[in-house]
Amino acid sequence: MFKSLLVSLFSLYTATNGQASTEAMSYICGMEELSSSSGISVAFMFDYDASTVTITMQGPSSDWFGVGFGATSMGNTYAIINEGNDDVTERKLGDHNSGSSLTDSFTSETNDVDGDVRTVTVVRSITGSDSDYYTFGTYAADDTLSLIWGTTSGSETLTTHTSKGTGSVTFVETTDPDSAQCTLSATTADDDDDDDSMAYSLNSNYIISFSCLLIAVIAFFQ
Repeated sequence: MFKSLLVSLFSLYTATNGQASTEAMSYICGMEELSSSSGISVAFMFDYDASTVTITMQGPSSDWFGVGFGATSMGNTYAIINEGNDDVTERKLGDHNSGSSLTDSFTSETNDVDGDVRTVTVVRSITGSDSDYYTFGTYAADDTLSLIWGTTSGSETLTTHTSKGTGSVTFVETTDPDSAQCTLSATTADDDDDDDSMAYSLNSNYIISFSCLLIAVIAFFQ
C-alpha cells in the first residue's frame, strides 16, 4: 500500500513540476520614453516561439507621431506613424521627407485614446515582408535597438515635424508579458495574482516532496 501511495505522489509531483515549467514562457521586452515633453514612449514584446513582435506606442491623442526603427536618421528608415485621426500606417521614410506608404503588415492593431494620450498597439512578424520593412533581430537581455521619433504639435495629419529626436531601447528578459517593460502599462493586480499562484505552486511542491519522503521512510521500516 505504501509503495502504491508513494508512486501516486511521485507522479503528482512530476506532473505539477512539468506544468509549471511549461507555463513559464520567456519574452524579450523593452520600454523607452523617447520624449517626456512630447509624451512619446514605445515598448516591445518579442515572442520568438510565435515569430511576432508586439509594438506599443504612446503619444498625444490629437497630433500625429511616429517611431522609426534601427536607425539614427530618417533616410530609408522603416517607421510606424499614427495620425490624429486613428490612421496607423507603415512607411519607408525619405531623406527629411515622409517617404512612401507601405502595405499594412500588421496582424493585429488597436488604437485607444484616454484623455490627451493615445496608445497604439500593433502586432507584426519579426521578419519584414521585404527590404522596405524592418527585420528585427534575435535579441537577448541588455541588447539595444536604435530609434528615431517625430511629431508636430497641433497637426493631426502627417507633415513636417516640429519636434524630433533619437533614442534607443535596452531589452530585458521576462516571463510576464503584461509588465510595464512589455506594454507601457503595469497591471498590479495581475502581478499579485502571479505571485500568489507561484507561492501556491511552490508550497504544493514542498508538501508533496515532504509526503514522498515521509512515506518512503515509513515503508523502509515496515
